[in-house]
Amino acid sequence: MSRVLVTGAASGLGRAMAARFAAAGAQVLLTDVDEEAGKAAAAAENAAFLPLDVRDEAAWQRAREWVEREWGGLDVLVNNAGVAAAGRIEAVSAEDWTWITEINLLSAVRGCRVFVPLFKG
Repeated sequence: MSRVLVTGAASGLGRAMAARFAAAGAQVLLTDVDEEAGKAAAAAENAAFLPLDVRDEAAWQRAREWVEREWGGLDVLVNNAGVAAAGRIEAVSAEDWTWITEINLLSAVRGCRVFVPLFKG
């Protein structure tokens, strides 16, 4: 049975992917910054939930500790969390661009940095 962690899994594409993995018999850990929605999504899929701010390296470490403690490892990491901002490029603030980059790009880097060594065993 596969052990799967999905980020941004409280809604949208992340929730749909988590549901598909669960339906296929995988053990699934849903993660999200939205604790209430994440817990509800996990309950609906008979899965686990862990709060995870993908911008936070320590939160990624806690997620790795969780999968090692509870499952003995991880088979699939789905770096799904993402955000969007609307507006003309010159109208979007530098702070918003930093926020977007932190979540859409650097979070995937952080997730891989934490979990790839576990995959390599």
